[in-house]
Amino acid sequence: MDLAVFRSSTSTWYNAQSGGGGAIAPVWGAAGDVVAPADYDGDGKTDPATFRPSIGTWNTRLSTTGATTVQQWGIGSDTVVNKRP
Repeated sequence: MDLAVFRSSTSTWYNAQSGGGGAIAPVWGAAGDVVAPADYDGDGKTDPATFRPSIGTWNTRLSTTGATTVQQWGIGSDTVVNKRP
């Protein structure tokens, strides 16, 4: 797992890549998003994801395809919980 932070004020993810790969800083997300990374596509790699409470959507970038998914589920007062089976 690589170290990462999400700076919501600029919607930027800062990732320190393992294996000496340097760092990347993609802009993805929005101010107010709640970070919720997990393995959403079942490939054993953590996918960057956010929950946007203002509209109750989950935004996920899948590592297998690079595709971004948006799913409506939840409401603004919900609390994000990462739970592994």
